[in-house]
Amino acid sequence: QPRGSVTTIETPVSYAVPVEESEIHYDPLDRNSFMSANMTKMSGPSGTSSKASRKMDTTQFTELIREGYSTGLARALVENVDTFDFRFWLVDNSGSMLIGDGHRYVPTGKGDGSIKAVPSTRWAEITETVRYHAKLASLLDSPTIFQLLNNPNLRTISQRFSVCEHGEAHAASEVAEALSIMRKVSPSGVTPLTKHIWDIQQHISAMAHDLRKKGKKVALILATDGLPTDEQGCGGQEVT
Repeated sequence: QPRGSVTTIETPVSYAVPVEESEIHYDPLDRNSFMSANMTKMSGPSGTSSKASRKMDTTQFTELIREGYSTGLARALVENVDTFDFRFWLVDNSGSMLIGDGHRYVPTGKGDGSIKAVPSTRWAEITETVRYHAKLASLLDSPTIFQLLNNPNLRTISQRFSVCEHGEAHAASEVAEALSIMRKVSPSGVTPLTKHIWDIQQHISAMAHDLRKKGKKVALILATDGLPTDEQGCGGQEVT
């Protein structure tokens, strides 16, 4: 290269482009500003939501952080609650849930907050899952319904239970009831998934117009370990 000459190299430089702001405004590095984000308060699984809003308080935010959620994930949960009018869990309590190839996460005992997976039955695994999501629903005031696949056939235990379906004031007692039911239920029977799914589909279809009008959705979670069967335990394409 001749002395005194200058070589020009074109280097791409990134720059900011204005975008439409989200309905929830917060500084991702400022937890105090995040806690002022509003959430629409749900009225339960009726396809409607009230106009009232509430703020995520310090207790809620602290608990989410303690559970390991980042600020961004906590914000996503706020938006998620605002989007879904309610959640419906279909929980498999068929006999196959007693098989011991499940896993549970427990503290290692090292005192550093670490956890480890230990073998368990499938039912113990799903019980822990329901426990966690029942408490999370209570924390976020997110209406959630749990439906057992088979009737427990116990006089004091309901096949259907919920958290925050009847308002935030009943959340604590509803969580306690949910945990009590899951502890008392003993898995048995077949896997009539198809029948339940059709029933839920009809229930949601009845409120579809109202959900669309308000821009809401419904979440359906199938917590199961197998394919559907009929009442006699037979599976196959005709059943599904």
